[in-house]
Amino acid sequence: MKRILAYLLPAILLFSCTEKSKINFTISGKAGDEQCMLYLFGTDSRYERIDSFESEDNGEFHFEMETDTIIPLLLLLPKGELVPVYAEPDVEAFLKKDKLMKSGWCIDGGRTQALHDSISRELDACKGENQRMKMIEDFVDAHPISDVNIEIMRRYMIDIENPKAEKIRSRIASMGGIMQDQEFFASVKRRVEHKRSNILNRSFPAFNYTTAEGKKVTLSDYILRYTLVTFWASWNEESRKSMQALREIYEKTDTSGLAILNIALEHDTAKWRECIVSDSIVGDNVYDLKGWNSELIQEFTIPSIPYSILINPYQRVNEYGVQLDGAAERLDSLVKVHRKKEKEKELKKKKRR
Repeated sequence: MKRILAYLLPAILLFSCTEKSKINFTISGKAGDEQCMLYLFGTDSRYERIDSFESEDNGEFHFEMETDTIIPLLLLLPKGELVPVYAEPDVEAFLKKDKLMKSGWCIDGGRTQALHDSISRELDACKGENQRMKMIEDFVDAHPISDVNIEIMRRYMIDIENPKAEKIRSRIASMGGIMQDQEFFASVKRRVEHKRSNILNRSFPAFNYTTAEGKKVTLSDYILRYTLVTFWASWNEESRKSMQALREIYEKTDTSGLAILNIALEHDTAKWRECIVSDSIVGDNVYDLKGWNSELIQEFTIPSIPYSILINPYQRVNEYGVQLDGAAERLDSLVKVHRKKEKEKELKKKKRR
């Protein structure tokens, strides 16, 4: 019996230590001077959800999550600032204002966070592109398996107006194998094989969604019509405002020749439904709970929302980065030209008969 207890006691102690070591990551701070809503979401598949939490009346907030590894996240503040957060086990982090950071904020807490904020301050202060690329190159070489690589490459090399595929490939190749195998970089490698200009005329990927009215829609439901696809979110004020421009497009364009599909990157479907009604958002409204990890978001390297893509009647990309304001007349013109061509084709067919 004593021998059994001698084996059991270390096991019990080990188990209890393991349980105690699993301490949550917490983040606190003050996001403003009044009550506000904040959002936290992952940069890759390690955290496939969007968490929302409300601050106190004075803007102070506290959020905690359970994690046994480092998870790279983005914190969305009320005024639209995106602040990178590295959730580390057993770390208490604090949101603080920082004039040296482009976002105006930093996170105090955790070794990975400190590493990120340090290189970010240097990159934000750097004026020359070549010098910035050299700094990124040196950082990746010095920290080949750091999660910080995800954020600095996303912000300074990938989500920019003219991303340079060769430089992106080169930097990813210089990372450690563990980092290259991360889904974020695996998807980036797949995407950089195609230049952004090659998005034009590319077949739009198949999808399956359910509208707010409960109707199931797929890509085939939009064949033979132009389709305006807009990515937005109820939690993003800028994208909510942009959706108002759809009303003019809906009213001034022949809707039998133009469909409107709004894909929301959501976590709170109740709020999404509420926004559709309160904002009178026209078109087919669907949501994607994968958020920034959505297949369509990754397929087209969409950098931010709102973002619109126009699909032609043959389900190929006709235009991307469509500006919704003032687009009604141009889209109506495209629809009319297409209708005219279709009628001419029909006439030719009849003549041949």
